[in-house]
Amino acid sequence: MKRLSNIFAFAIFIFTAAFFSGCQSPRYKPTKEPQIMEGKMKCTISRFTHEKYAKPYLYAFYDTDGNFVSYIDFSNMVMSNVEQYMDRNVVIRGVLTGTQDGNVLKADMIKFSR
Repeated sequence: MKRLSNIFAFAIFIFTAAFFSGCQSPRYKPTKEPQIMEGKMKCTISRFTHEKYAKPYLYAFYDTDGNFVSYIDFSNMVMSNVEQYMDRNVVIRGVLTGTQDGNVLKADMIKFSR
């Protein structure tokens, strides 16, 4: 019985390691220099989620393969309409930093991808 529980625990460990390694984009890593990234910007709040249960940032960035890269912080930019970039291919430039909430991209430029 103990052997069966050890095998089960090992299988759970392998599954979670494979799952979490696939969720984070391997293409972009936190650095102190600005990076140019291409992918999609999505909203982290769904229609059915109340704002007080929202994720730490309102927007998230996903690479071209659909892997989560980071949350997006637009506090360094003056923008009138962020929603025009939602669910569209964009190019974002900014500094990607790691925080306790996850990776955060402090964006200083965004444009549509060609």
